[in-house]
Amino acid sequence: MGWICIHCETYNFDNDQRCIVCNEERYYSHSAFMAAVKEATDAHEWEALYRRSEAKYKRLKTRHEKLKEEHKALLAEVEEMRLLLSRQTQHAPFKRWWQRLRSLLS
Repeated sequence: MGWICIHCETYNFDNDQRCIVCNEERYYSHSAFMAAVKEATDAHEWEALYRRSEAKYKRLKTRHEKLKEEHKALLAEVEEMRLLLSRQTQHAPFKRWWQRLRSLLS
């Protein structure tokens, strides 16, 4: 019966206690096992932190996209207002002339 080494992932065909490639022990002491378990729990904390930051990134990315769309709409509205203002200022001298003419004729 063979076994797979945890360190180098080599398949060992014999029932020896040490790996044929990296010479690591097949079985671990209690302290080494507890250290590996603690390291694994730290990994879970990092995974949770990663998931939270990924969710926050998605939320901010969605908000950024909405703000970009709103910005484009506001820019279009501002451009439309500028066009209206320029048309009004172009016609302002004619309006004043027309008002003077009407006041003189009345």
